[in-house]
Amino acid sequence: MSIRSPLGAFGAMVVLIQGIAAGALATVHSQPTLQFILVIIISIVTVSFTGLIFWLILHIVRTLKNPALLFNPKDIDPTVHPLIYSPLEPQAKIEVRLENKVN
Repeated sequence: MSIRSPLGAFGAMVVLIQGIAAGALATVHSQPTLQFILVIIISIVTVSFTGLIFWLILHIVRTLKNPALLFNPKDIDPTVHPLIYSPLEPQAKIEVRLENKVN
């Protein structure tokens, strides 16, 4: 199986972790308290990973709309910080230009 994206790698890791936890359920079949605890842990991990993925996707969408967010603020001229980090007007566009500086 080849994984071609970071989200795919993250999903594969979640499947692996959840598979291990589900396998642990079979070993504690005679102890309902431990089964309940494992089910709660599996649920918490699933909700946490799902929330993280949703946050990551929203963050990616936000950076697609404003690519300057991908750069370190120290590397950007302070005079344009209000344009980059304040809510943009619908007509405003930010141009990202890379310059070669030799010191």
